[in-house]
Amino acid sequence: MREAVQILIFNATTMPAKQTPQKPNEGRKDEVGPAAPSLGPSGVGNLVSDLFATTMTLMEVTDWWEDYVYLSGRSPLLVNSNCYGLDYVPLPTTNQVARAANFIYAALIFRKRLNTQTLKPVTIQNFIPLCAWQYERMFNTTRVPDVKKDRVVHLSDSQHIVVYHRGRYYKVMLYNKRHLLKPVDLQWQLQQILDDSSVPASGEHHLAALTANHRTVWANARTTYFSKGLNKASLKAIEDAAFFLVLYDEDLDFDPKDPSRLNKFSQAIFHGKGYNFWLDKSFNIVVSKNGRLGCNCEHSWCDAPIMTHFWEFCIGMEVTQLKYVLFLFVIIEFKSEQ
Repeated sequence: MREAVQILIFNATTMPAKQTPQKPNEGRKDEVGPAAPSLGPSGVGNLVSDLFATTMTLMEVTDWWEDYVYLSGRSPLLVNSNCYGLDYVPLPTTNQVARAANFIYAALIFRKRLNTQTLKPVTIQNFIPLCAWQYERMFNTTRVPDVKKDRVVHLSDSQHIVVYHRGRYYKVMLYNKRHLLKPVDLQWQLQQILDDSSVPASGEHHLAALTANHRTVWANARTTYFSKGLNKASLKAIEDAAFFLVLYDEDLDFDPKDPSRLNKFSQAIFHGKGYNFWLDKSFNIVVSKNGRLGCNCEHSWCDAPIMTHFWEFCIGMEVTQLKYVLFLFVIIEFKSEQ
């Protein structure tokens, strides 16, 4: 069964009341206890205590860095903080929605492996695993603006993504009775979006420009205009989404003989048009009209190796398992991973 595509519509004239969302892990406080006593002449207890204290110190530095370098920063996320990544050189299909559907499917398989702890960790010299803590907030995560300091809100699960196309927002369901939809079903939903001839509602087309504004300005606007009614419900759908997908309405590509095309591609993914990315989401996946992929990532929750791992996994799965029929359509029959 194919899930229906829901259209999100914002009311630009609503003047709602103030809302204070619940903070994640509110009331929780991590404390470092006293050093453990020595366990005999070998001093193993002191060694364990020192290692524990060192680990906790590093975690405290990480928290400080996130809070005061990223979340307390008031500058716009666009260009100043968010980072980006581009497609690999071969172009497996020029069908925009086929490419998007396969990538969505691969991304959700990655999420499933994270949740079930079956994802192979990144290692140094195929032996030493790197810390995986930053992966926890990859999906279902939004940076919520506040007047003095933003906060990262993470949900345990999300059953939908939000898609932006030509100024319109769509809520796209990903599961049917808890079973992940196959790429062909995801492609069908995305095709309905491309075929939709409706025009954006008043104020909808450039709405995401709010997330590119000064953080305090955006926080005040969020409180003033998005605290109740239709606007609140629509904003919640975006912020609760697994991630944000942009169906870009222009061609983007590489060309070794024309560096300007790579510049255009990079600029389109790095900052876009200033209003077509929801910059607060943990990441935005961009699929161009001719099937090129890009990713714009909010930086406070992770560093580059995390998204690089995700990117390589999804493209690798596309190349080795998903593929395309006649260069255009997603393959229908394959061994799905639920």
